[in-house]
Amino acid sequence: MNLWETTPIPWSSAHSLDTNPRIVYRGAVPRSGVAFQGIMPHYVWWRINRGVCHLRTEQESFTLREGEWVMIPAGIWRIQRFEPDNEIISIHFSCHWPSGIPALKTQGLLRGVTGTVPGLEACASRICDVLDAHVRPNRRNLMDYSPTLPDLLLFRSELPRFIAMLLGYAAREGGVLQRFQCEDPRLEHVLLDLRGSPRAGPLPYERWQRLTGLGRSHLERLARRHLGTGLHALRDRLLLLSAYRQLTGEPSLLVKQVAEELGFVDSSHFCRWFRQKTGQSPAAFRHQPV
Repeated sequence: MNLWETTPIPWSSAHSLDTNPRIVYRGAVPRSGVAFQGIMPHYVWWRINRGVCHLRTEQESFTLREGEWVMIPAGIWRIQRFEPDNEIISIHFSCHWPSGIPALKTQGLLRGVTGTVPGLEACASRICDVLDAHVRPNRRNLMDYSPTLPDLLLFRSELPRFIAMLLGYAAREGGVLQRFQCEDPRLEHVLLDLRGSPRAGPLPYERWQRLTGLGRSHLERLARRHLGTGLHALRDRLLLLSAYRQLTGEPSLLVKQVAEELGFVDSSHFCRWFRQKTGQSPAAFRHQPV
């Protein structure tokens, strides 16, 4: 079962998906991940190899035990608490359209046990094996990882397989493919403008009206009809993705520099906005939990 079989995507648009690894980790839960509250702008997958994890979102609350796994969709607020001596496999990855919209929207957290998706855990282990063989144990953030060519080819073949199996299962369980394309070319002009350089502050409705001939209320109705969200929320999603890349890239920018790049009044304004969206400060976000 894979994403393309479950939810067909035209080839002309499939190549637009941005899929990248963010964190790959296998081992004891680090101190930074034992207790966490907030939002991640990418998908998070855990398998519990030993111990117990208590997990709560706005919709549900449950306990993960040894042999169970969970996928947390991008943009889901959560509280997590691992009990002592936990060991996990953790893979974070992005899979979104150029608009910043995640590829697949699920009803909630996706859960399973060993064998629910045949081959999924084995694929995750092979991804960890590639890293464990040549870099320091328990690697997490991949931004500073420089693989050899054979390792890169192996890694880039295994990760898409893992994502395809996981999102394919999510689609079969009721997940909905979210598209960045829309049927109305006037709205596409606005999306192109937003994707080009998302900036904080008031949205440029006057410029968009000159581009499309449509006023603010009409554009907002089109966005909700075709995208399922308002333009302000979409802009904030793009801002969060840009902030994430700049804070965790190599080399990463200072918080003050990120604030300036994204059009915030100052670093204090950016930090308040970032905490409101993610539940943590930009500095804490650099040291993400598993």
